[in-house]
Amino acid sequence: MNDRLDFWVRVAQIIATAAAAVVAWYVGWNWHRTLRNQRLDECVAAVHEVMGLVNRCLSLKEDARNGQDQVWSAYTEAWNSWRKFSAAVAVVRRYDKFPEDTRDHIVRLLFEVRELCKQQWKEGEGIKPQVRQGRDRIKSELKSLTEQVEAAAKPSLGPWHSLKSCARRGS
Repeated sequence: MNDRLDFWVRVAQIIATAAAAVVAWYVGWNWHRTLRNQRLDECVAAVHEVMGLVNRCLSLKEDARNGQDQVWSAYTEAWNSWRKFSAAVAVVRRYDKFPEDTRDHIVRLLFEVRELCKQQWKEGEGIKPQVRQGRDRIKSELKSLTEQVEAAAKPSLGPWHSLKSCARRGS
């Protein structure tokens, strides 16, 4: 009788140990996923901040009533946001693949914004066509980069989600 009881106690211990190991794995995996998603969110927020501040800088330059101080202040803020983005990308790359050239592309666009803001924009009542084209291209490229960052920053849904979606597809 004691042998049977000992056997079932051992089985219960093995099951409890296995369950504890699965829970520990899941907690660790979930913590890692949370860190990854948090860092990806920081990248997305920072790139949106860069885009917003570049748009603000260009809008301030377009409106002749604004002083150059306001334009250059917005430009400086855009660089500060790029620094946040660059730091966030450096951390994300520790956990995940992330498009490295995005940071360099934004830097190039920020230098183009600087050159654009140094120019005289007005020609009569409107904006010079080459200035308008440059402004629109910069805005378009920043929007595209922002979308690329968002696409690269898709949050991880977890192992159970993957298994469920495979089961639904019949894979």
